[in-house]
Amino acid sequence: MKKFRLGFIIVSIVALMVFTACSGGEESASVNTSETRSVSSSDVNYPTKTINITVPYDAGSSTDIRARYLAQILGEKLGVTVTVTNLAGAAGSIGTIDYNMKNADPHEILIAGIAAMTTAPLTNSALPYTFDDFKVIAALDQEEQILYTCPQQSGISSFEQLIETGKTRTIKYGGGGPTAANDIIQAAAYKQAGIQYESIVTSSTSQRILDVLGGTVDVTCAPPSSGAEFVASGELVPIAVLSPEPYSGFEGLTVPTLNSFGYENFVFNAYNIILMNGDVDQTYVDFLTEAIHEIYETEGYQEKAEDLGMNICYDSPEQVKKNVDSTISAFSEMLQFINN
Repeated sequence: MKKFRLGFIIVSIVALMVFTACSGGEESASVNTSETRSVSSSDVNYPTKTINITVPYDAGSSTDIRARYLAQILGEKLGVTVTVTNLAGAAGSIGTIDYNMKNADPHEILIAGIAAMTTAPLTNSALPYTFDDFKVIAALDQEEQILYTCPQQSGISSFEQLIETGKTRTIKYGGGGPTAANDIIQAAAYKQAGIQYESIVTSSTSQRILDVLGGTVDVTCAPPSSGAEFVASGELVPIAVLSPEPYSGFEGLTVPTLNSFGYENFVFNAYNIILMNGDVDQTYVDFLTEAIHEIYETEGYQEKAEDLGMNICYDSPEQVKKNVDSTISAFSEMLQFINN
């Protein structure tokens, strides 16, 4: 069997889409106050007007919900209105293109999954941006990714059983299409296992879960929050987690790592990042980094994040950039491995 050693990967599959339809809208996430307040000891004359956050995914998606809560708290902290604009499509690349075409303005922010910066450009060389066009403000959140099966439909209740089944018939897995991180990750793993596999493409995580429950697919990759209800009812079985450590968030269960089955360095977490146009002065970026990290430290934000099933990510901008650059390199290798 040809071995493929994956580099350290942290990628976002939150709200990945392979269609190109767009939706737009703007909503205020806080109210204006008469005076702009400063953050920490900074004396930056900022903000001086409404801040707008572009979210390149549908309104109501998990990334959107979390971005809107951050917008609310950020607006309260800075004393300005913070709006959120959704422009969805093509794995986040449509909204990212729109954002990147705007003039550099520290009042314009982008919150996107790493896939918009990695798998989208890697699979579409025509995209008019790369990760180097942006500056990192902070990470927003990260979330484990789990492989789920429905034994009542597929007869598969463990990762070992999935591999054995794949030696006698084609394993159908739920993915987001050839540009989607969840699809690429699964294809690389199943190819390394030497089994027969086929991607069944859908545009949402919730639909992929329903496809597993309905028997349309044998397995899919999704965060704990998407599968928790069905794991509790016994309909879904979490067979592996793509994280460095086993997952114990489901009551009475410990989900083994994919690494533990010999698939070394398959580390794959949903990961959203907060970005700004690369031509904006670094002073404004640093100001927002400080403000957002201060928000993360508040008890109220942490409690709300827990309610949303959100794992706050405290990575520094430098660590975020390192993670993204590593992901770009790793996915380049994965795609080459899959296509050979």
